[in-house]
Amino acid sequence: MEESKTVLAVSERPQSFSEVIGQDTVLKSIRSRVAAGRMPRAWLFSGPSGGGKTTLARILAVSLQQEDYGDFGNFPPSHNPIESSSRFSYDIHEINAAQHNKIDDIAEVIEISQYAPNAGSRYKIFIWDEAHRITTQAQQLLLKPTEDATNRAMWIFCTTEPGKLNLTLKRRCARYEVSELDNKGISLLLKRVGKAAGIDLDSLRTFFEALKTANILKTPGMILHALEKFASDGDLKTAFAPEGLQGDVFRMVQAMTRGLWKEVHAELGDGKMTAETARGLRALAGGYLRTMLLKEGATAKGLSISRTIEEFADTARTYDDSMLPVDVVNVLFKGTLRFAKANRGG
Repeated sequence: MEESKTVLAVSERPQSFSEVIGQDTVLKSIRSRVAAGRMPRAWLFSGPSGGGKTTLARILAVSLQQEDYGDFGNFPPSHNPIESSSRFSYDIHEINAAQHNKIDDIAEVIEISQYAPNAGSRYKIFIWDEAHRITTQAQQLLLKPTEDATNRAMWIFCTTEPGKLNLTLKRRCARYEVSELDNKGISLLLKRVGKAAGIDLDSLRTFFEALKTANILKTPGMILHALEKFASDGDLKTAFAPEGLQGDVFRMVQAMTRGLWKEVHAELGDGKMTAETARGLRALAGGYLRTMLLKEGATAKGLSISRTIEEFADTARTYDDSMLPVDVVNVLFKGTLRFAKANRGG
């Protein structure tokens, strides 16, 4: 299952801006900026998981290395550097900030950035994936190089949590937020990848209708993953079922909003809550909050859900290894009672 998911995600990844679906505003803005010669030293792509931030960053990075910016973001079919090994000949460095995020890591990269780009490259470009994982102190080190117009280094940050980035650092960036796909975008994506996934048109229609009401992010990455599962067994329930930590959090937050605290305790389990798990819970709870609010709107239930999960997110920031699941449940339970009392005007 995991192998087929990876194959489809890689084989159907956009190779140029013309193949990107649902981000027309972002692409138009980037092209306008380049055409006007307003080239920043830093770029920021933010948005939900699976939205294509890293893909856009890669296409942008390779495009910036080309001699001709006439059709920026697109390449001749006979020579597409994105889909060929020639992409790796450019002076482009991809860095996973989940693993390289400390002061020493940043200092090493900054030192490398001081050198001239390799032959055949206009710039020395650094793509930071999961940029929100860079420590606060390490982000401070990036302020000077992202402002320096004397060297030929460029910085591209990709993150699902832009609020964790240094405010000054964000102001130095050309900022673009990718969005979930609307029904038109989803339809275009399914038509494009359906054949590659080996799904007939009738099954694609069934999947499309179910996807409209499914509780998943409507991003290309998430949709492709669900489609991959559906292609393997034809089971829609399995296709949209959250997995791993995301599945645990999904069920836990659902139970929390309904006041089913025994279920919450069961989902948390008997182990201790680690800081790493807390970060994942906070991010996933935020995504669940957005999904539920879109469904419930400005209703009493929507307000209750919003306040409950906001309390959960605030509490998650204080999780550490000493907090047992029962402590977490008690905090959430007290917060929900407080919100319920406020809603009653008592």
